[in-house]
Amino acid sequence: MEIDHPIAGKFNNYGWRDEEWSLQKPQNTFRIALLGDSYIEALQVEDNKTFEYYTEILLNNSLDLNVELLNFGQSGFTQTEELLLLTREVIHFSPDMVILFFYPENDIDDISKATAFSTLRPFYRITDKDELILDTSFNKSLPFRMRALLTPFKKHSALISLIAERYNIYNQKKKIRISRESAANKNIQGTLSLATASPDPLYFENYKLNKLLIKKMAEFCKNKGILFMLVTVNSKTYIPAIETDFILIDPTFNSNFFDDDLEAFDIDE
Repeated sequence: MEIDHPIAGKFNNYGWRDEEWSLQKPQNTFRIALLGDSYIEALQVEDNKTFEYYTEILLNNSLDLNVELLNFGQSGFTQTEELLLLTREVIHFSPDMVILFFYPENDIDDISKATAFSTLRPFYRITDKDELILDTSFNKSLPFRMRALLTPFKKHSALISLIAERYNIYNQKKKIRISRESAANKNIQGTLSLATASPDPLYFENYKLNKLLIKKMAEFCKNKGILFMLVTVNSKTYIPAIETDFILIDPTFNSNFFDDDLEAFDIDE
């Protein structure tokens, strides 16, 4: 849906697109921290039109307690940044529950240096012993230092954040076009190949890393006595016309693959 007027977004004193928070949780309050990318940050809509806004009202009207949702969504985030954010910042707000929103077609691409659109970000890699190693060498590069100068402004400016978000939308539209072209060329590539009987090995490894980081977040929450929920954000292949394109090319294509696979994934194992 196109918006025909400027969006009056605002950021709180902690730099997140939300109302003001107190660091200490109010009494008799159930706090839910939302982790995700632009779908949660929701710069495209007014504050009173976001998923968070409506959910908070619904929960408060349905439950016999005060529920407070904290929006930690940030455009471009993957499970790498979300794990770091959870363990270094979110935990200080004493959440009772963490809900992680996973968008496969963004997160699986961007989780690895080999496939990410931008490498100006931290990356984890998995060793031969299935250990996680964090690579932060990006912060020594000149492009990152220049971008870092804008970060304080971006965290408190709806305009700058919206420009960044529009740039991400442009890249996502490009991905959709490339995906449909790959289908037309009889070849399902990249992330969506995981939903077929012939997954791309590179993206298979990416997805393995996504799931390992999700598991780490779940374990962290469990150890802190925090409830954890994983939500898969709708894939574009739910759109019948796009789904048909892929099924015609590869009858093994399953548009519900990520929902099914993550439902069977035991994060407490």
